[in-house]
Amino acid sequence: MHENLNTAIRTGVRCLFYINGFYSPAEDRAIYYSHSLKKLPENYNELISQSCDQVTNSEEDYFRRENVFMKKIVSYIRQFTN
Repeated sequence: MHENLNTAIRTGVRCLFYINGFYSPAEDRAIYYSHSLKKLPENYNELISQSCDQVTNSEEDYFRRENVFMKKIVSYIRQFTN
């Protein structure tokens, strides 16, 4: 479960680069460089940290992370889609 969410988070970060008119950098650097983008959800630093921090053996933690990612980051990305 966590690995699927991690993949979704990485994809969401790539979307933020595209929203800002850039190609996404290599996967291992994308989150680091995403902090410098101009168009980001409010409190992005905290949101991405909450989304990425995980307790791997906890289903409850998975749903906490999913909630932050979907309600804050994905909802922000959806503003830019048709």
